[in-house]
Amino acid sequence: MDENPNFDGGLNIFELADNEPDPDLKAVLVALRHGNISEAQKQVEAIIRQDSKRAGAYYYRAHIWIAQKRIRRAMDDCNRAIVLNPNFIDAYSMRGMLWLTTRRPALALNDFDKAIALNPNSSANYLGRGMAFYQKGAYERRIHSFSGVMDNRYGWEEFQNALANFNHALEMNLQDKKQQLATAHWGIAFVYLALQQFDQAILHANVTVSIMPNQDGLLRERGNIYAQAGLYDEAIADFEHALQLNPNNRITKNYYRQVLNKKRNFGR
Repeated sequence: MDENPNFDGGLNIFELADNEPDPDLKAVLVALRHGNISEAQKQVEAIIRQDSKRAGAYYYRAHIWIAQKRIRRAMDDCNRAIVLNPNFIDAYSMRGMLWLTTRRPALALNDFDKAIALNPNSSANYLGRGMAFYQKGAYERRIHSFSGVMDNRYGWEEFQNALANFNHALEMNLQDKKQQLATAHWGIAFVYLALQQFDQAILHANVTVSIMPNQDGLLRERGNIYAQAGLYDEAIADFEHALQLNPNNRITKNYYRQVLNKKRNFGR
C-alpha cells in the first residue's frame, strides 16, 4: 500500500472571482462559472487578438487550459499575466498550484510567498503554502529513506511549516469556505500521517470527510490512513464505501485487495 497517499482528494481552494469589473472579461468569467468552456475560450481569444497586453485575459485563459488539462499552456498564460501585471495575486496563486501539480514545491513556495506578501489576508494562499511545504517534506523523506528504513529527521522542518500554515488558515475563520476548511483539515491529517501520529491524522481526516462526505477519493485516502495505523476493519469499510461510489477505480480496488491480505496475514 502507498506509504505516501495522495494529498488531493479533489479539493479546490482557489475559486473564480465573484465579480469582474471589466465588462468584456466579465462575460468570460460568467461563461466559465457556468461551465461553458468553449464560449469562454471564444470570447477570451477575441479579447487577446484585440489587445495582447490584457493580463486578466491570460489569467482567464489559464483557467480554460486547466479545464482542458493543458497544464503547460496554463503555466505559460500565468507567466504572461504576471509579466504584464507583477502584482497579479490570483495569477501567482494559480501558478503556485500548477507548480504543485508538477511536483515543484520550491517554485510553488515562491509564488505563494509573493501572493501572501501582496495580500496577507488570503487564507487560500496559506493553504497553498502548507501544501507546498508538505510536498517538499514528503520528497525529503522519500529521497533519504534507505532500505525501507525512514530517517525521520528529514522533512521534519517542512512538515512543521506545513502545520503552521494550515493552522494559520484555520485561525482565519473558514466556516463559510467549505473547500478551504476541508483542505486545511486534510492537510493537517497528512502531515500527522507523515509524522506517524495516527490518532491526530485520523481525527482530522474524519473532520474532512464530515465536511465533504461521499467523495470516493477522500474515503479511499482515509482508508489508507486507517490501514497504516493497523485499523484494517475501518480501512476496509472506507474502501468498500468508496467502491460503492466509484466501482471502477483501480487505485481503490488495489488498496482494498492489499488491506484484505494484510488482515488475513495479521489476523485482525
